Amino acid sequence: MPFTQPQSSIFTKYEILVNGSRLPESAQFHITGLTVDEEINLPSMFTLELGSLDVQEGEVLWLDNSLFSIGNTLEVKLGYRGNLTTLMVGEITAIEPEFTIQRLP
Repeated sequence: MPFTQPQSSIFTKYEILVNGSRLPESAQFHITGLTVDEEINLPSMFTLELGSLDVQEGEVLWLDNSLFSIGNTLEVKLGYRGNLTTLMVGEITAIEPEFTIQRLP
């Protein structure tokens, strides 16, 4: 089933570009969190969380995928309806997998 964001104007819309290309639907489907953190006295940063366990195959997806290679550029856009504004353009500088009992990796 293809990933679609709700079409109502009350819901925030987002778009993520990696190296200038829209994030594939297969990755969008696994997004569990997206944070952009901007402070005056610290560098801006983003956090993209993906629930990446393929239960049927017993594999962790995305961890070694070249889409999220260190050095790739990621652009985060946010807004309502078709009016999206770029919040941040940054470089992937770290991959931090988290494996907990409380939720899927």
